[in-house]
Amino acid sequence: MLKSLPKVELHAHLNGSLSCETIEKLLEYHKTQWPDETMPEGSETWLATGLQGTLDDPFRAFGLIHRITDNTWAASQATKDVIKEFYEDGVVYLELRTTPRQGPGIG
Repeated sequence: MLKSLPKVELHAHLNGSLSCETIEKLLEYHKTQWPDETMPEGSETWLATGLQGTLDDPFRAFGLIHRITDNTWAASQATKDVIKEFYEDGVVYLELRTTPRQGPGIG
């Protein structure tokens, strides 16, 4: 019922809006491009536990999310996925925020 209602999102942060599916996709891409780079400790555990994690997990997640969205492909894919998922939830107006950072392929 709630999915069918039109919604407005006035203050969503890109990195705080990534679904577990998107995070997993970006992590796999990152591993193929930079296989020698280590991810923050506990990243795999956090992804495996999903919504049944601890109160510390969101803060641990941002270390991983910042690491896997540090390139042009990932930033673009994350943006597309987030917009699509908000749309699928019935959001008709979205203000999506992010902070530009430097990284591979990002000047």
